[in-house]
Amino acid sequence: MVKIALLGFGTIGSSLARIISEDGMRRREQLKQNPNSKSSISDALAQVKIVAIDTLEVEDVKKKLQEPEYAGIKDALVTDSFDETLATNPDIVVELIGGVEPAKSFISKALSRRIHIVTANKAVLGVAGEELRNLAVTNNVELLYEAAVGGAVPIVRAIRHSLMGDKILSIEGVLNGTTNFILDKMTSEGMDYSDALRQAQELGFAEADPTSDVEGLDPAAKISILASLAFGRDLSMNDVKTEGITAITQGMIISAKSDHLVYKLVAKAVRHGCSDGNDNIELSVAPMLVPEKSAFGELTGSMNAVEVVSEYSTKLTFFGPGAGGDPTASAVLADIIEIVSKRFVD
Repeated sequence: MVKIALLGFGTIGSSLARIISEDGMRRREQLKQNPNSKSSISDALAQVKIVAIDTLEVEDVKKKLQEPEYAGIKDALVTDSFDETLATNPDIVVELIGGVEPAKSFISKALSRRIHIVTANKAVLGVAGEELRNLAVTNNVELLYEAAVGGAVPIVRAIRHSLMGDKILSIEGVLNGTTNFILDKMTSEGMDYSDALRQAQELGFAEADPTSDVEGLDPAAKISILASLAFGRDLSMNDVKTEGITAITQGMIISAKSDHLVYKLVAKAVRHGCSDGNDNIELSVAPMLVPEKSAFGELTGSMNAVEVVSEYSTKLTFFGPGAGGDPTASAVLADIIEIVSKRFVD
C-alpha cells in the first residue's frame, strides 16, 4: 500500500478522505474477486491508504471516521502533531491546511525527508513556490498542485503535460469565485458592493476577512503559479501588478450594462517577444470589462475559466467549478494517482 498523510480535514480534506475510503475500498474488493476486472476507477487508487490525519479538531475527526463512508480509513491515526504524523512513515503528504505557515514548514520538512507532496495551497506556492520546487528536485520527489489553481479545472496539468511541446503566449483567467460571486450579484441583482460582500460571507463564499479575494491577492498567487509553469520562470505573486474590486460601484456596473459589458476580475500572464527573461513577462490582476456573451462574461457563482493562447494550439478555454469539496478533492486525487502511477507501479 502507498501510505498517505492528510494535513487538514476541512471541506476538501473530508471529501478526499471519503472518496479514498469508498472508491479505494470498492476497487480493492473488485480486484480481490477478479484481478483482471475493469473499472473506471484507476487501479492506483486501490493501492492508496490514509494512515494519518493531522488536524486541530482531533476528537471531532475521530468521531467522523466512525461514519460508514469513512470505513476504509477508520483506523488512521488522528493527531495534532506533525511529528507524530511523520512517524507513520507516509509516502505522500497531502497538505490542505492553507496559508503560508505552518504549511511551508510542514511541506519543507516532508520534502527534506524525501516524502512526495500534493497541495492545494496557492498562498504558499505564490510566496515560496521556487524554494519548494527546488527542494523537491534536490530530494528527487514530486511536488504537485493541480488543485491550487481553478479547483477542478485541470489547467495545471494541461500546462505541465498537454502543452509542453507548445509555446504559451498568454494566459487569462477568472480565478476567484468570491469576487465572481460579488460582481455577479452587483450586476444581476443591482446590489451594492457591501451588500454583495455580506451575502458572500453569509453563504460561505467569502472569509470573515475577505482581503485576499477582494484585493486580488488570491488570483495573483494563482496566476504566478501558472506563469511559472508556462514560461519556465520562477515567478511569485510579488511580480503581479494587482488591483481589486473594492472601487467598483453600482454606477459603473449600470454604465457597463448599457454597452452589454460586465466587470470581471481577470488575472493575466502575457509573454512579450521571444526571450524568456522576466522583463518580457507581464503579470496582472485587475477588474476588466468583458462582453456579457463571452466565456468570462457568462461565468456565475464559483465557476472559473481560463483561456490559454499558444503558438501552435492557438486558443484553448477551460471551464469548471473553482471551489467546493468534491470538485477540488478530485484534482487532489488526480495528483495522488499520478505519483502512485509514476513512482510506485512497476
